[in-house]
Amino acid sequence: MISFGIAAALALLGSGLSVVSTQSRRIRPKSTPEAQVVQTVMSADKKSRAVIKQRPDGKFQVETWKQVDYIQDSGPSWARQGASGITDTLSDAMDMAQSYVHMR
Repeated sequence: MISFGIAAALALLGSGLSVVSTQSRRIRPKSTPEAQVVQTVMSADKKSRAVIKQRPDGKFQVETWKQVDYIQDSGPSWARQGASGITDTLSDAMDMAQSYVHMR
């Protein structure tokens, strides 16, 4: 048989955990604005692409991707290639993107 003191301690611990659990569900992380895709430039063979995104600060980011087969029978997927470029204008971003896909 459990003594009254142990039973009271368990009840108090359980109610404390319930309060912590309830409060943690109400906390929402602040969402940060994400870059929005503006344009995708594909290579002629469709195995490389450059994705141009506009960042929340107004700059343009160019991400480069290459088509790869990692898992047998899963079909092709895309793998990001190295670092991406960042520029102030969409025109410069397009130049970067076209340069990447034409080099492949």
